[in-house]
Formats: sequence, C-alpha cells, structure tokens
Amino acid sequence: MEKQNNHQGWNGKTGGGHIGQFLLLRVLAKVKVTYLYPILYLIIPFYILLGRKNFANIFFYHKNIRGLSSRQARISTWKNYIVFGQVVLDKFALLAGNTNQFQIDIHGNNLVNQFIAEDKGGLIIGGHIGNFELAGYIFQQKKKKFYILSYEGESAYYQNKRTNSMKDSNIDFVQVKADMSHLFTIKQVIEEQQFLLMTADRINGSLKYYTLDFFNQKANFPIGPFHLAYTFNYPIIVLFVVKEQRTKYSAYLYQIDKQANPKDYCIKYTELLENILQKYPTQWFNFFPFWNEQLKKQR
Repeated sequence: MEKQNNHQGWNGKTGGGHIGQFLLLRVLAKVKVTYLYPILYLIIPFYILLGRKNFANIFFYHKNIRGLSSRQARISTWKNYIVFGQVVLDKFALLAGNTNQFQIDIHGNNLVNQFIAEDKGGLIIGGHIGNFELAGYIFQQKKKKFYILSYEGESAYYQNKRTNSMKDSNIDFVQVKADMSHLFTIKQVIEEQQFLLMTADRINGSLKYYTLDFFNQKANFPIGPFHLAYTFNYPIIVLFVVKEQRTKYSAYLYQIDKQANPKDYCIKYTELLENILQKYPTQWFNFFPFWNEQLKKQR
C-alpha cells in the first residue's frame, strides 16, 4: 500500500520494503494478479486498524461529500479499500512484466494521436483515481517521448523496475527533487514539444494553490500544472484510467480548450474530476483530509 500523511500529500514512497516488493514481483511475474485478490480480505482489516485516520478520511468522503448514510458509507469505504488494494497489485503485476492479462478500452485516444501527427506535445493530467500508471502502457509509440513526473522518495529498486518496465514504450521519468532541478527538465520537455504526464489533485505541501468548489465543498488544488500550461500555451489533456472489473480498465481522455487564465484550466479539470468520480465513486484514493472542512476539524 502507498504511505500517506495527513496534510494533503504523499511521502513519495510505496510501502512493502525492498524484500516485500521483490517477492511480490517474483510471484506476480508467474501468476495472474487476480489469484492474489482474495488475500486483500485478510490484509485490509489490519491496514484499516493501523490507519484509522485514513479510514475516517475516506468515510468522510462517502458520508459527507457523497451524502450516503453511515451504513452505506462504511460499505463504500470498505469497497474503496478493496479496489485500492487491487489497483496496487495490478501496478506490481505491470512492473513484473505480466501485462497480457490486462485489457484497456481507450476513449478519446484520437486526441493524443492528433498531437503526435501534428508534431505537437501536451500536458497530460490525471489524478489519484483508478490506475493512472497504466498511462505508460497506453501511449506506446516511437515518434514522441512521454515523460512521467514522479517522486524521488521511491527506493532505487522500485525506480529501476519501473523504468525497465517502460523501456520499450518511449517513456521516461522526471523526478521531483527538493532542489527544484526538475523544473529545468520540464522546461526542456515543453520546448521540445514532448508530452509530460502528472497528477493534479494533491498540493503536496505547496503554499500555492487554488481553493475551489469540489462536490459543493471547498478544496485545494495545485497551481503548478495549470500555470505551466497557460504560460507556455501547452495543450492540456485530462486522463483517467479507471478499473471496470478484475483486469479490465477504461481510459478516458478529454481536452481542455484554451482558457483565459490558469485558474479556469483548474476549474475545468475539477469539473471532469467530479464527473468521473460520480461514475466510479469507490476509486478515490486520497486517504487524507482533502476538503477544507476536514482540515479544520483536525486542527
């Protein structure tokens, strides 16, 4: 499971440790990932017990944001954990190279193909919904380079496995670093009209954010991606890769037309985020106080 904190961010590190990740990858290289799904029903109760705040945060989303009864919210929270666990296992199965078991139906891929044909780049923005990492297996071609913004907190072992799993897909990673040196790489990616992939639903401790209405509640979203697109006139494509059932996924791509200012880009993004969550409500994987009402209660 991914390690969370309580301040709208992530420490950049996937749990399990080197040995745990190594063993899991060895197993998932040999067997279908669905064989491991039943284990989640044994693991998740302990995960919930040891992370009660995380449980409370997702419960808040289902009860206070979605408006479910307490009983319905508990059931949806449990489903949320099950789907999250399955998605994490799916990610490791992909890292292990066992990719043929997955089916991805892509809706709107013509947007990316059009940019590639016109020799243009773009900013592809997702969120912590479903399995955004599957994007690396969707955009497999040789003409354009795709760069995925990632965090340097991951272990060297995990990073190497992830890089190797993408080596044949013309995809590389840009690590977010404390010295901000990644900004130079991002600028180069834009100047060369390549594609940059990032998520835009966590502020990760930044003091620069927009406070917007999200499901009729105030929430904070990072300025960075939208300011980047506006400043460099860089087209935005929003991508959500959501789990349908077992190893079947659907990918939805939407283009955000040119806006008058960065905030309007962000507003359009949050509208798309709401729409996809209304269809796939148990695939919201932000296990921390996301809405400002939650943040006030924990201060």
